[in-house]
Amino acid sequence: MSKESIEKMKKTKRENPRPAWNKGLTKETDERVAKIAEKVTGSKRDDEPWNKGLTTETSIKLKEMGKKVSASQKNNPLVTRWPKGRKHSKETIEKIKKTKRENPQVAWNKGLTKETDERVRKYGESQRGKKYSDETCKKISESILNLPEEDRIERARNAGIISMSNLTLEQRTEKGINGYLKTPRKNTSIEKIIRKMLVENSIKFVEQQRIPKVGVPDFIIDPNICIFADGNYWHDRPSAIIKDKKQNKKLEKLGYVVLRFWGSELKKTPEDCLTRILKVL
Repeated sequence: MSKESIEKMKKTKRENPRPAWNKGLTKETDERVAKIAEKVTGSKRDDEPWNKGLTTETSIKLKEMGKKVSASQKNNPLVTRWPKGRKHSKETIEKIKKTKRENPQVAWNKGLTKETDERVRKYGESQRGKKYSDETCKKISESILNLPEEDRIERARNAGIISMSNLTLEQRTEKGINGYLKTPRKNTSIEKIIRKMLVENSIKFVEQQRIPKVGVPDFIIDPNICIFADGNYWHDRPSAIIKDKKQNKKLEKLGYVVLRFWGSELKKTPEDCLTRILKVL
C-alpha cells in the first residue's frame, strides 16, 4: 500500500470511527455474546503457555515465527525504524530544544515535600543511607566521559562552570580550592580510619586546612606532616597520579613531609599505616 492510501485509511478511521459490534451487549441480551462466553469459559486458559522456557536458539518454531515477524515489519510502511548509529541533524536538535523551552515538563514532585505528600516521603525513606557501589560509580563516570563534546559543554554550562575555561590553570585551581573550602563535607570512610588512629594515639592534627597554591591535605600534623587518604578508583588514574606527584613536589619544596595512603591499605592493614606515621613523628 502507498503512503497516500494509508493516510486516507487513517483519516476515514478518525472521521468515522466504527464502534465494536458487541458494545453494550451482554450474554443475557445477545445470543452471540453468550456463545462466545461459553467457548471462553470452556477453554484452558490456566494452562502454561506452549513457549514457556523456550528461546529462538532451542525452538525451531519460535525461530521461524521471529523471522516472519521481522519480515512483516520490514515490509510494513507503518513501522518506522531509526537506523543504528544515525544521529539527529542540528536542525532537529534545535527543534527539540525549542519545544522543550516552549513546553517545559514540570516534575510531578515539584513543590511537594515528605510532610505534604506520601509518595515523596516513601521515596525519601527508600533512598536514605543508600550508597552506590564502585561499579555503579565507574559506569556513571564512563557514561559521562563517553558523551559527545557538545553534550559535555552543555552540561558544564548548565552547572555554571563553563566560565572557568577562560581562566588560567592557577586561577582555576585557586577558584576550585576556594569553592571546595566553602562547601562543608564529611570525612570519607578511609579518612575516618586515619582520624581514628590519630585520636587513639593522642596525636594532635588539623583537618582540611588549605596550603596556598598547593591544595588541601586531609590531615596536617604539626609542624610539617601532610597526610592524604587516596581512594583507589580516583587516584589510580594516570592524570591523577601526575597531579599528585606535582602536589608532593610543591609541598616538599615548602618543607613538608608528605604521607599518602591508598584506601585499600588503610582498610586491610591500618597498623602498617600507623607505623609509618609514628616513624615520621
